[in-house]
Amino acid sequence: MGITNDEKALAEKREENDKIITDTLDKYPELTVRDLIEEEKKALAEGKITNEEALLIIQGKTTLEELLQDNVPEPPAEIPEEPEAPAVTPDTPPEVPAVTPEEPEKPAVTPAPNPEIPPAVTPEPEPETPSADEEISSLVAQMYVLKSEFTAALKNLENTTLKDYAALSNEEKTAEVKTKMMNEVLDTVAAMEKDCDTKVNAILEKLTALLTESGKELTLVESIRAAYKNEKTITKAEYINTYFK
Repeated sequence: MGITNDEKALAEKREENDKIITDTLDKYPELTVRDLIEEEKKALAEGKITNEEALLIIQGKTTLEELLQDNVPEPPAEIPEEPEAPAVTPDTPPEVPAVTPEEPEKPAVTPAPNPEIPPAVTPEPEPETPSADEEISSLVAQMYVLKSEFTAALKNLENTTLKDYAALSNEEKTAEVKTKMMNEVLDTVAAMEKDCDTKVNAILEKLTALLTESGKELTLVESIRAAYKNEKTITKAEYINTYFK
């Protein structure tokens, strides 16, 4: 994949790369899955929704609006004020009629259970086993969530680094300091990338097994792998563009 350091060209490359997976998913109409839109990615990055909730959105099982509505705390219930009791004017106490004590009722006797008859047991419903297509959709959804998480982590790292650099005095903003900070960022990104590689490979391994068992083509795995490789190349180019300009 040819790469450039031009910001506009990089954005176009990213759009083209995203289409690799979406175009491939069009060949699997039985899979109900899509990428998160920007508003949903932002909600995930800000912690307004969890990873599990993002997976449900990607698979079309809920919406961001429904989740945010469910997460809104209910206002505390108002406690009604008790009306003031009216003032009581003491009167001559009424005569209390004599009460004839009644005999206490005898308690009902519950017959002892027959030990020969076992108590009725209501069987618990067995959990539904997800279909192969649902499991495949779930794995693709995990890739989309992983991508959003990684992108958000990179953005946070970039913002923190630029903030730290801006806080330096003019005397401290030397080429040597800038290069040192850039190398530290690249080392951190390399470690994050290694961790992400491990998670991606685990997901693709499961996806390969499921597609094979279902008798489906492995085009989806190949497309995800290629798109992930391209994504890393684009990201590195963006960082070079950010720290060398």
